[in-house]
Amino acid sequence: MKKTNKSIAKGMFLALAVTLGFTSCSKDNGSGPELEKEPEMRSVIHIVGQDFESNSAQYWKDGELTRLETKETHSHAREIFANGNDIYVLGGNEIGPTYWKNGAMADLSEMYEKRYPLALTVSGNDIYMTGYQNEADKQDVPIFWKNNETPVKLELIENAIYVNLRGIAVVGTKCYVVGIVYFNNNSAKLVLWENGKARHITDGTNSVNVYRIVATNEEVFLIGDEFIEGFYTPTIWDKDGKADRYEGDVELSNVTRIGNDKYIVGSEHINNKPQAVYWKNGQKIWSSNLDSYSEGFGIAVDGEDIYISGVSDDKPTLWKNGVASSLGTRPGVALGILITKEPVEQEKSK
Repeated sequence: MKKTNKSIAKGMFLALAVTLGFTSCSKDNGSGPELEKEPEMRSVIHIVGQDFESNSAQYWKDGELTRLETKETHSHAREIFANGNDIYVLGGNEIGPTYWKNGAMADLSEMYEKRYPLALTVSGNDIYMTGYQNEADKQDVPIFWKNNETPVKLELIENAIYVNLRGIAVVGTKCYVVGIVYFNNNSAKLVLWENGKARHITDGTNSVNVYRIVATNEEVFLIGDEFIEGFYTPTIWDKDGKADRYEGDVELSNVTRIGNDKYIVGSEHINNKPQAVYWKNGQKIWSSNLDSYSEGFGIAVDGEDIYISGVSDDKPTLWKNGVASSLGTRPGVALGILITKEPVEQEKSK
């Protein structure tokens, strides 16, 4: 079936902690040191998105809303990362991509004077960006850079007339940039650059689009669709070009990998109404099956629990194991989700 009604996600765009407790055995003579017990840990749910009425980025921690600092009229937040106790929120505003660290918006005004950032990501405390820069004899040279270091040029593709950069991700020491390269014969290729060197993910036979790049569990996935035999086919590619196709009137939003298992979230159109869905290793596991419409945009796995962030009946929504809870009464959307661990506060002994 041909896809219809493009998702609003395309217009914007686990940490598993294992605590081992050890108990020492000693003679009952009071001698010998006691080993300090590891603190009991609890899961903390972080979600980011946007309020549609105020057009402002939002951040929820365990359901409590915090409006992120912004200097612009419009802003949105779509991804969230943690590095120790620091929380990074990635999103954008009227100028372009931006980020917040612990709620404070970064000042990227100097960066925008030098280059044209299109997408960014974070790895540890390092900020990576991709975009374009002008040179004396060339226009719009595609590049990526880390912090304020010298940019790395992306390898040029022979006979290309335009490069549309779509996202950036980092795994270890490798920086990946994804884009669509267009040619004079109206063909286009999906290309992934690894530290600036190009990999051709598709060969240009079919029209292709890509909506996001995701780094998860040391792997990189590209989410988009490819026009095959007259239909747009939702597709997830790995960094080597292996494609997983999804049948039906569905849209894919995000993916996370836990061990060898891939969890994909998105939506499926049932009777012309989108419903939030998640798949595990290509098999549909759950659908919201609501009377109203819903869409899933973020997914996280915490032990046996599956969390999905999205929208239901125009309200930002979190599903835990299929049970929905609203994140607010105003129109909006929940996009990115992250689970961290914090020590459980122990009641002080009297």
